Amino acid sequence: MTGRADLVTTIDIDPDVTAKAKRALTATGYGDVHVITGDGGLGYPDHAPYDRMIATVSPWDIPAQWWQQLAPGGRLVAPLRFPVKSAC
Repeated sequence: MTGRADLVTTIDIDPDVTAKAKRALTATGYGDVHVITGDGGLGYPDHAPYDRMIATVSPWDIPAQWWQQLAPGGRLVAPLRFPVKSAC
């Protein structure tokens, strides 16, 4: 979907998750994907700016670092959570 795999960066804080991801990506021919172990809330400025950012977590808010690393006209997709007030 993205064309070249080296244009993709994925981040997870758990080193076991990133190790498994790297092995799976390599085994399926996508070994050029940048697999980063770190706090995804900080983004990854080394490969910024990003044309697309897709979060698979539900942040309470969008971290400032994500906006700073998003290219002008880029798209950010994230499943946001909103506090729900009780009607009672």
